[in-house]
Amino acid sequence: MFFKALDRANAIRTAILQSEIIAYEIDADVDDENVIEIFARLNQQGVRLRPSDLAAARLTGHMAGFRNRAREVLSSLELVKFAVPEGKEEKGRSGGLVDTDLLIRASLFLGARLIRYRDVEKQKAPHGQAYQYVEANWEKAVTGFQQAVSFFRGEGIPEGSWLPYRYLLLPPAIASAKGHIFGPKWIAWMILASLWSHYAGETETKLQKDCSFAEKGDIHGLIDHVTSRAKRVESAIPEIEDFTQNIVNQNGVLLALIIHFARTGTRSFPAQKLITSADEPLEEHHIFPRSVIDSYPDRDNEFVPDRLGNITLLTRSDNEHLGDIEPAKYLPTIEEDERKGHCIPDNPTLWNVEQYPEFCRQRETILANTVRDLLAQLTMP
Repeated sequence: MFFKALDRANAIRTAILQSEIIAYEIDADVDDENVIEIFARLNQQGVRLRPSDLAAARLTGHMAGFRNRAREVLSSLELVKFAVPEGKEEKGRSGGLVDTDLLIRASLFLGARLIRYRDVEKQKAPHGQAYQYVEANWEKAVTGFQQAVSFFRGEGIPEGSWLPYRYLLLPPAIASAKGHIFGPKWIAWMILASLWSHYAGETETKLQKDCSFAEKGDIHGLIDHVTSRAKRVESAIPEIEDFTQNIVNQNGVLLALIIHFARTGTRSFPAQKLITSADEPLEEHHIFPRSVIDSYPDRDNEFVPDRLGNITLLTRSDNEHLGDIEPAKYLPTIEEDERKGHCIPDNPTLWNVEQYPEFCRQRETILANTVRDLLAQLTMP
């Protein structure tokens, strides 16, 4: 193994030493606009930069102190745990975190009503300043994100990583920047968009339409858009079968649980700390530990550890404390109200590993009814 690794290292070294590096010499009197344009064109070759990186490069030449201003916003107290520093995007579980890209897109939409960078490029202002809108709408966009984050924190969401998609923050920021007031239906929209993976795959067309609804404060339009994209006929509120057949997005279910826990004062177990307490992070907890399921000799394809019915949320210390303990041993020590808060079936015979598939089916039904009731409350007139 050592000699194989050494041979590979030598091959890599040789390849680097034999590589050609192309250098372009630019006259000293070329203005910033032309330098940035050259940079953008060169980075369309080989391993391309993301559109947001190219946009940020252009802004560096058009917006005084852009990089520093972006860093200050992303490290501000108002966005703590809901923002990611520049250069650390897409590392680990990012979820719904404000980044440079979101700040630019929000500013562009507020000025030009456009989300796609390529559409903005087609509408260049005099002297090639396509991104003049960002400078003019920067503060509005920042305030919009700060107010949106404040609202979500107040609803019990402890940090942005629990939002499945960062684009869930953009329409609320647009709405806030336009002076619209948030209400419970905004939380319902966020849960529904998460359950139905609204921002999975190609997003810009959906995002353009959603921001247009948000600009007008049209929360009903946003919810109807999710309904149509999810191929639902009358309502986006999922049915029980959507849970038992694992159709809804697991991260959306966890987000709904966080909101439910915050509204009902549900506690973690066994230490019984409030789920919404900010002194330690939340973690996914497998009610039946993976090791317990894997070691069961008669398991079949229904013994899947990551089923919706097997996952809840606990504080980190509680999750670590329970470790690989079987539910048949620890659930009897948990108060009935706390078990009920976590949608755990109250029949002790289901807490044994041989009953795992039936436990999951019953808990998925309870989860479905809990989420349906929550969404019905949030969407009431």
